[in-house]
Amino acid sequence: MYKDLYNTLEPIMWVWRFVGAYPFVIRGPIGSQQYVLSTYSIMLSLIFLIVTLQYCYKSVDFINQSATEYSLFLITISVQQVSNVICFFDSVVLKLFFGKKITRSIENIAIQDKKLSKIGCSLNYSQAVRKGRLYIFILFIFLCFHIHSELVYFNGGAPLLLRIFGNYLAMLQVANVILFAWLMFNVGLRFQVINCKIKTCIFDIEWADQNSSCLLVLRTTAKAHAQLCQAAKIINGTFVLSIINCVLSAFIFTTTMLYYIFMELKNTLPFSHAVYYCSVILIHATTIVIIVQSCNWVHRNAHATVKVLHEFSKENNRFDDDKHLNQIIHNFSMQILHHNLTFSAWGLFPIDSTLLQSLAEAVTTYLVILIQFDPLVT
Repeated sequence: MYKDLYNTLEPIMWVWRFVGAYPFVIRGPIGSQQYVLSTYSIMLSLIFLIVTLQYCYKSVDFINQSATEYSLFLITISVQQVSNVICFFDSVVLKLFFGKKITRSIENIAIQDKKLSKIGCSLNYSQAVRKGRLYIFILFIFLCFHIHSELVYFNGGAPLLLRIFGNYLAMLQVANVILFAWLMFNVGLRFQVINCKIKTCIFDIEWADQNSSCLLVLRTTAKAHAQLCQAAKIINGTFVLSIINCVLSAFIFTTTMLYYIFMELKNTLPFSHAVYYCSVILIHATTIVIIVQSCNWVHRNAHATVKVLHEFSKENNRFDDDKHLNQIIHNFSMQILHHNLTFSAWGLFPIDSTLLQSLAEAVTTYLVILIQFDPLVT
């Protein structure tokens, strides 16, 4: 059913077009398709920009009129508005100016698919579609839970339209994170296919007449591996502002919500407040876990190629000891080490498992500080 990358992306992309996070449409005949900017999406983005600016003005006015000065409530709401604006700017506005990086990365991945298929690599496009649908299902379940609790259970006193549009911006942020994770998953899936193909060559190395076939596989996979590393780095760089925004928001809101829970438990924690606080924590924690998990998975699959090449080299030395084949394996390994595919947020912090540990430590530390200082909670 799913025969190429574009055929895989399209069943999922409607979600991001719907929320305004992906202003591209597919053009061209089958086999030479590519994404281009949509006039409709550009006009929609401009309308959203005007509405967002109006939303910011109304939000600032509401905060100034209703929030107690220097309260934690004022700080939390202000951070939320800043986060929403950054999210909109990165998800919608910047994509109009730097969207070519994303479309070229997707095009580059599609080109590698064609090259890999020529050497017998079989890509499981259905798996990519299922993964994308799973991401959407999980995050939008949490998001609907948050919207329902914020609009129905918890009444912060803000006008209904402000709360509705604020939840739209929250949905936009979540959708942008899902888009990043899914694009990264597609890159990691191709690293996995490359590793599997090289492993199949290990079993053929004992046959001398298979050496030429193994050479072709190694040369093709080495070029594809380099291009996929480049695509992953471009995707990371394109979404880095959203990632930083998500990490900072997760730290601030998780710490604040835990503090509210702790303070209200001293008296009586209303059910509506508990639902709202837990949903906020759950959404931010899940987005960070998905970001880290997707980057970790790509990193592991990209660097697993070195181990596979090492096994290949050992088998070659045992059966044939082809010097030319060993040299190609060595160059391929050095290429992977040179690219050193790791992910970071402009060098501020690495995007790996250590990020989760650092966030947990920071939340615990500042939660203790908040409890000790006991700021005014409205």
